[in-house]
Amino acid sequence: MGWLSGWDSFCQNIKVLFVRQLYTNTFPATFIFKHSNRRKVVSGIVKEIGKEFISIKSDIGFLRLEWLDILGIQIEGEELHES
Repeated sequence: MGWLSGWDSFCQNIKVLFVRQLYTNTFPATFIFKHSNRRKVVSGIVKEIGKEFISIKSDIGFLRLEWLDILGIQIEGEELHES
């Protein structure tokens, strides 16, 4: 289970479960997200999980991502695939 993208309401639950596993096991991951109508990429470790957002610690600091803005997640070391 390396790459998840293209969420619908069912997949939203899978996304939350996947992020919780990343958080619990402190696995580094790459997140593709939308910011100001552009696709951005950040790699880091999930440090906080909230109802509306997650907090990622990356090499450049902390970043808060809203759940709805997350377009894809990839475990570090896996090949990156975008849809």
